[in-house]
Amino acid sequence: WNKKEEEWNERMSAMQSAPAPVTVSRRGETPEELRLREMEVQRREEELSKKEEEEQRRRAEAEILKQEEKAAAEKNNAEELVRKQSELKAFLEVERAKLQQERQALSVQVALRDESASVNEQTESQLAELRRQRSDIERQ
Repeated sequence: WNKKEEEWNERMSAMQSAPAPVTVSRRGETPEELRLREMEVQRREEELSKKEEEEQRRRAEAEILKQEEKAAAEKNNAEELVRKQSELKAFLEVERAKLQQERQALSVQVALRDESASVNEQTESQLAELRRQRSDIERQ
């Protein structure tokens, strides 16, 4: 911007210090009209440059906003994953507790079955002993 302003000032100084030719431009403009037209072109170029800068600034702001939204979405996703992980851990703890209870119940059943088998063996042994005794008595 400063460079353009310096160039503009140099042109204006050169135009003012140089004797104004009395020639007429192709459009039939006097040097004063030509200078005014150049000034208008320069003003339009500056406006266009300002508009381009504003557009670039607007795009940069939009990109920043987009990145902020993306970061917020990623943060929300991370928080959601942490929440789901906590829920899963709680679920697994409940399932582990259930399995532990089932294991204990099965252990009790195995112990009862073993005890019952032992009692059955004793009963069968006693029954076999009684049969043997009866058969001994019958022989006598």
